[in-house]
Amino acid sequence: MKIWKVGKVKITQLLEISVNGELDMLLPDAKPEVLLQHDWLFPDHVSPSGNLKLNIQTFAIETPSMKIIVDTCAGNGRKRMPLAVLDELETDFLPSLISAGFAPESVDRVVCTHLHADHVGWNTRRMNNKWVPTFPNARYLFGKDEFLNTAKENEKTPQSAREIVNAAVFEDSLKPVIDASLVELVESDHVICEEVSMFPTPGHTHGHVSILIRSEGEEAIITGDAIHHPCQLIYPQWCCYVDESPQDAIKSRLSMLERAVKEPSPLLIGTHFSGQIAGTIVRDKGTYRLV
Repeated sequence: MKIWKVGKVKITQLLEISVNGELDMLLPDAKPEVLLQHDWLFPDHVSPSGNLKLNIQTFAIETPSMKIIVDTCAGNGRKRMPLAVLDELETDFLPSLISAGFAPESVDRVVCTHLHADHVGWNTRRMNNKWVPTFPNARYLFGKDEFLNTAKENEKTPQSAREIVNAAVFEDSLKPVIDASLVELVESDHVICEEVSMFPTPGHTHGHVSILIRSEGEEAIITGDAIHHPCQLIYPQWCCYVDESPQDAIKSRLSMLERAVKEPSPLLIGTHFSGQIAGTIVRDKGTYRLV
């Protein structure tokens, strides 16, 4: 668990699982022989054998007025095959969240940067053999474009492995909070509170958003999947194999990195980064580096 302060805002990292190599297929261009050329990626972000190291994690934000959860990981007891790394997890994520001061009943907002399996799982939990909202007093904020695209896809009979997983996600992690009337569909530049807002970073999905925190002259950015791994600072043109629009993903990534090198230099918090999860961005030999 790591904690950062941005002015009057506290941001707490809550880890669900760490993976080493199991998600290498996310970035097909990230070959070991290329990664091994960049010393600063070690040991936090790449294994000695050149495999990607990634976390699935949540960021809990406490402002003077509210408690906010950004992305809710994969969740326990979900059938996610053929995505084996997320299938039937049993972790102590929820007790850790409570220990960090975020009892489910105390959370005011749940924000999902997008609606993939590893970002919405703890939207719900299983009680009495039924999926129910984990955060019963929160408003769940989904980007309008993101949700409408997801709902439209869910109307089709799933065929591919990806569609089968997404259909399961809709049933166990989205539909229960919709049925409970806890969801608000918001624009991609929605202001959550005085210190926290969303901003559009389309590409990974068409409605993908990232999170901006501002307080007392300080800033932080939570990337979502606009940047999956620090190697994309060196190679912003590297895209995830499930990016819906690779060209938009590259454009969003470069825009975020350019924003990050300008004063006041924001703290960049990588939603899937491991080890050194956060840092500032500097220019480095025509590309970027996390320091």
